[in-house]
Amino acid sequence: MRDRIPTWRGRGPLVALETLGSADRSTAVIAGDPLLLAEFRGGQWALTSGRFDAQQVPLTDRERGDPFGGMEAILEKLAESGAVSSELGAYGFFGYECAAPPGAARGEPRSDGIPDAWFLFTDRVEHTDGTLRDPQAGSLPGDPQLFAHTDLSFEEYSRSFVRIREFLRQGQSYQLCFTYPIRRRYSGDPLELYEALCRRNPAPFAAFLEAPGFAIASSSPERFLTCSTEGRVEAEPMKGTARRTGDVAVDRERLEALQRSVKDRAENLMIADLLRNDLGRVCQLGSVRAVDLAAVREHATVFQLVSRVQGQLEEGVPRSELLHAAFPPGSMTGAPKARSVELLRTLEQGPRGPYSGILGYWRADGTMDFSVLIRTWVVAQGEARCGVGGGVVWDSQCDEEYEESRIKARAMLWSYEEAIHQAARSVAP
Repeated sequence: MRDRIPTWRGRGPLVALETLGSADRSTAVIAGDPLLLAEFRGGQWALTSGRFDAQQVPLTDRERGDPFGGMEAILEKLAESGAVSSELGAYGFFGYECAAPPGAARGEPRSDGIPDAWFLFTDRVEHTDGTLRDPQAGSLPGDPQLFAHTDLSFEEYSRSFVRIREFLRQGQSYQLCFTYPIRRRYSGDPLELYEALCRRNPAPFAAFLEAPGFAIASSSPERFLTCSTEGRVEAEPMKGTARRTGDVAVDRERLEALQRSVKDRAENLMIADLLRNDLGRVCQLGSVRAVDLAAVREHATVFQLVSRVQGQLEEGVPRSELLHAAFPPGSMTGAPKARSVELLRTLEQGPRGPYSGILGYWRADGTMDFSVLIRTWVVAQGEARCGVGGGVVWDSQCDEEYEESRIKARAMLWSYEEAIHQAARSVAP
């Protein structure tokens, strides 16, 4: 896929999505040459014409102010125009702040100029299959441990941890996913950062998005949800992490310890139950069920516990209501979700932006597939930014939770250093 991205770059904004299947085989799609561009900013959708006149896609005030309902309306109006092919779909992201109810205040505008949501509508896509990722990590000078520093000191983390414990003691939440940003100066090519990230943190759901003024490079281990044409829904919440060392014996011990961990399993089951509740609001009675509870998945740098929650969408329920019910990802908020989101706003340094939102596609035939935007760099205005964190429960230990966030940061910072190193080599005489 990556050797095809430069060709598509010449046609303007693009979104490239890659899903890793069994035996390291991948399927990928590159979408570009837009009919329309749409961005959600300040609580309103704004459309920009591409190959299609945006004036021919009128939105009601309600649609314009609803991140999910507005998206659905745009897709429907484009499909009804008769001027597009059956490949019509929307490719892009919903940022975390889209969780605010339609019409609600979403805080101050972002200083980096990145919208709360951005999508490219097109019927021109390229599909590829095969082994698309380089299975060998590139060399990097220096000790990887040098890159395991973060932008939040242990003392600062500890102060937030104390507040979280108090919220848990009061019963306001059972689990809070506390996160913080990491910022680095970056003026290089975002595609080089994406390639380095996929080498250093290979994961099942990779994505590269390039839009006017910003780019997103993601290699996420977590799927948010899929929905079929027939309305079959599946979500894959992820909670519970153990670091891999590269030593087979040590890694086996850590995998087995993660499987036995009462705390990590409890975290995962909390979020699986939260997803059952979310899907139960829009799915047929009795169709929602959890399967493969707290199963271990192996990634290049970590082991993680993942559950699967399935359901059948109620007849006549629009896809936008499915997203309203399930967004933001429960693994990135806590339980109960609504109150946890409110509490996290008082704990964190500012808006999360794209981080811990979702990225993927939503097609006119009703199919959708979104990953959770974790292990993700957002590049804008000469800066690369990512977020890290983890769920805190009553049994959590401050030092262990802080170290877990550093484990997640390590692969991100390693990929950043590799991209910087590669850029320096490319300009060396």
